[in-house]
Amino acid sequence: MRLFPVPRGSNFGGGTAGGTHFKRRGLQVASILVAATTIVLGWLLRRRRRRENAPSLRGQVLAFWVRVVFRPFSDRLLEFDLDRLRRAIDRGRFIRLPSGVTVKAASAGKVQVEWVAPDRYVAGRHLLYLHGGGFMMGGLGSHRHWVASLARAFRAKTLHLEYRVAPEHPYPASLEDCVASYRWLLDSGVDPQHLILAGESAGGGLVISTLLRARQEGIPLPRAGICISGVFDFTFSGPSHIENSRSDYVEPRGVHRMEQHYLAGHDPRDPMVSSVFADLTGLPPLYLVAGAAELLLSDTELLAERARECGVDVTLRVIPGMLHAFPVMLFLPEARRVRREMTAFVEEHLAAPNAATPAVSKRAKRFVPQFRT
Repeated sequence: MRLFPVPRGSNFGGGTAGGTHFKRRGLQVASILVAATTIVLGWLLRRRRRRENAPSLRGQVLAFWVRVVFRPFSDRLLEFDLDRLRRAIDRGRFIRLPSGVTVKAASAGKVQVEWVAPDRYVAGRHLLYLHGGGFMMGGLGSHRHWVASLARAFRAKTLHLEYRVAPEHPYPASLEDCVASYRWLLDSGVDPQHLILAGESAGGGLVISTLLRARQEGIPLPRAGICISGVFDFTFSGPSHIENSRSDYVEPRGVHRMEQHYLAGHDPRDPMVSSVFADLTGLPPLYLVAGAAELLLSDTELLAERARECGVDVTLRVIPGMLHAFPVMLFLPEARRVRREMTAFVEEHLAAPNAATPAVSKRAKRFVPQFRT
């Protein structure tokens, strides 16, 4: 029923110039209100993050997605066959490399490796990187973009290797490949005092194991080590394995599956696989970083405590709200901040008197790294 009938052919209600004008004006006002609201909310969130040391907005969105979208369907992920998971993670090879970096395939004995060299690097400075992937996946393609970004940030010629993975090659195959590549690097003339050993997740655990094996065999140790969300305790006894069991994309059943495939019945308390039980005396300075919301947080904290007890110089960083291996996710502000910290750590330990001063952006200048030792 029409209370106010409109004659046919009439443009009343929006067809006239006046109606269109009012509609446009309404849309403009609505757009201004939405923009103003967004700006105010962004300012309030930024102020809150500064006050409470909370994660960035992107970090909060990622954490929300993991809890609400990813974890409810993660049961299906665990049912995928391993070959499918390997193909999925290897898609990282399609990510565009940062400019000014070249990649060249090589071999370190029987181990497949590649040199990742930035156009600007300090002569003699080297990085050996051990990729992650739960000891079961990952390789040169999956981590090439991340390794290239580190090589450019550190201004270091980088050797990236593809060690053998489980279940086809359980422990100690991956460790043997890492030690062999490290020995090959030194035999090729690289000065260990101008070398950094770094890795994330499984690679972080292999960093410490490689240092321990090198010390055991009398091989000179590198200048320093960097471990990102490393796997250092195969007993999974730390409190974060309970407290963060639902906040991370890595879940308890996943790490137990990793332990079954990688150790294949080997003693999980062996110091060569669980570094928290090792004597770490004599190891070089370590930079350890983990996310406060990740399942393996306790591994990093326990290793830092153990290393300090053994007299090792340790820099420990735990970033609020972050998930497992978050520094690899360079779309996060926290990841870029940690990369700047790691760069400062490398510059501190590999400082060369004649090295060219790297270009620093205005944004980077605002950040002053503070290390806890």
